[in-house]
Amino acid sequence: EAIAPKNAIRDDFARFFGSYESWVAFNRVKIDKEGTDRPPDRRSKGNAGPEIWPSNLLAIDRLERSQLQCYLYSAQEFMNLCEALKHLASSLDAGEFDADFARLEKALDEIIGQDIPVFFMKPALAALFGAARSSASEVRLTQSGADIKIEFAASATGAGSHVMAA
Repeated sequence: EAIAPKNAIRDDFARFFGSYESWVAFNRVKIDKEGTDRPPDRRSKGNAGPEIWPSNLLAIDRLERSQLQCYLYSAQEFMNLCEALKHLASSLDAGEFDADFARLEKALDEIIGQDIPVFFMKPALAALFGAARSSASEVRLTQSGADIKIEFAASATGAGSHVMAA
């Protein structure tokens, strides 16, 4: 609720998907079928069509399903970002910075590739800079029409430096 602007979709999202179990049911329908005991997988979106939906929520119209699904996929990608940051922060001195940085870069690419709503970018960047335990350097924001590009340099003591562009 703190991330997204207050509107009917956000309220419905909290009402229909306010528990982990609700997300699990959604994810299982998308990646397999309803009623399966397959473990949920937040890295897999499965069938992104709004016609594939948990049966107990089929009364929700297609347009709202698409909007709710956007929230769900945004949250999944945000969790993937947080996991990547956790791995990156834990291996700064372990000589695995490059591999974990690549994991972080992949998570960011997924967020951008899925065209995650702007309201998720602020907490994503806050998590990213917070994990760095320092401010990012060489931050540049440019806009061309509807496209926004953010570039910054990130480095870790003794682990090298990488420049990211999103």
